[in-house]
Amino acid sequence: MDYLEAIERLKGLNLSKYPEAQIRDLIKQFGASGLIQFNFHPEKINYRARPNENGESFNHRSQLSYTSAELNKKYQRASIPYNSVFYGGIIPENLNPN
Repeated sequence: MDYLEAIERLKGLNLSKYPEAQIRDLIKQFGASGLIQFNFHPEKINYRARPNENGESFNHRSQLSYTSAELNKKYQRASIPYNSVFYGGIIPENLNPN
């Protein structure tokens, strides 16, 4: 099976049934993949955003954080059930405009 067929099979899965094993097997068809990990110094700024629906206010850090693994029961942008991933954007520190 090539990756295009794997994508079509992924699209056809009923994700409400959380077919984790099938998803993992199909993703393996894409070949090698990579992971980037950063260790930040304490003063490093990490930008995080989320949709603001109906003019709600964000008053607590937890409202912009990730769902803890034990409370995460569904697939999200970068997380899978019971395995949460925090993601955000950074601005490189060593920008040289010249």
